[in-house]
Amino acid sequence: MNIRDEGSAPDRDGAPGSVADDYDVLCVSGRPWGAPWCRQLLARCARRRRVFYVEAARATAGPPRLDFHRPEPRLVVATPYLPRGDHRAAALPGLLDRLIDDHAVRSFVLWHDSPQVARDCRQLRPLVTVYDRTDPRWAPFAGEGSTCPADLVFVSGHEVAAAEADPPASTHAFLGGADIEHFRRARGRLPEPLDQAAIPGPRLGVLGPIDADLDLELLAGIADLRADFQLVLLGGLRVRPGRLPRRSNIHYLGDRPHAQLPAYLAGWDVALLPYTRAREPERPLEYLAAGRPIVATPLPGVINPYGVQGLAAIADSPEEFVVAVECELRRTERRRWLQRVDAFLGERSWDRTWTAMEALISAAVDNRSTAAP
Repeated sequence: MNIRDEGSAPDRDGAPGSVADDYDVLCVSGRPWGAPWCRQLLARCARRRRVFYVEAARATAGPPRLDFHRPEPRLVVATPYLPRGDHRAAALPGLLDRLIDDHAVRSFVLWHDSPQVARDCRQLRPLVTVYDRTDPRWAPFAGEGSTCPADLVFVSGHEVAAAEADPPASTHAFLGGADIEHFRRARGRLPEPLDQAAIPGPRLGVLGPIDADLDLELLAGIADLRADFQLVLLGGLRVRPGRLPRRSNIHYLGDRPHAQLPAYLAGWDVALLPYTRAREPERPLEYLAAGRPIVATPLPGVINPYGVQGLAAIADSPEEFVVAVECELRRTERRRWLQRVDAFLGERSWDRTWTAMEALISAAVDNRSTAAP
């Protein structure tokens, strides 16, 4: 089967069918609640129905437990604390059963994001199971087999889709979504953050964690070739500090709250995607919403659609990055480019992405309920 791009599905009017109105959503994840994909989509889900998000487990020396907080009226985030050692794997299923009983969860959709998490949920009896393969770092379909059953499989854009020789028939590809209006603020006049104000231009920015996927050697090469280019990295450190290239024109500003990001992006001349493998699917959309031109490494999910549609320049070496950045700095038809960007972004908001996903889930719930004896 061909994997379809569901991200541009039209908005639905009205509520789902009567059966679909009745279900809760239980998401059991290997990721923290703060991951943008989960937070943005399931917060929208919680506008209509109850959502229980069980995030990545933490270790404890005491008995297993779930701690709860409620970011939204219908959204409950549960943090598992599991003992170290052999009893760890056996503890989570019991906590899930207790959550379902304590919150009177009757009919629900199970949403999980890895084969390991699926095994922890084997005792559950959901109406429909959704396998969230939107993080391409999880294992491919091959070899997952019956260990990861799902009625629906969501994958992240064309990069994952292209890697799968024989995906399940229920697979649907999404390019992701972005908080378009929030990042669009970077196109206007915003106060310059103090820690960035002293950095001269041109500024080349990277937004996201500094981890093993970030091509630090590539960044060092760019900095060495062009001492006048100022590289600004905005994100938390997830590698040993000794691995970081130290140059006078490379600036590590650390992590910043979501609300402050447009002010930083407003001061960048070019945004970079210098990665060795796929990253957060929303990042190129955020850059484009901010009106920042993009230069990226040749990853399939960036080449198609962003490179193909002229929304990002593709480069593979420090020399190619320098040339691509110079071309972007000299771009003269910026208004025309922004018109193409906005036409593309019009199909890629979080609201539209969730609307398309919810339509698929509700249809699967209705089909399962109709087929039941």
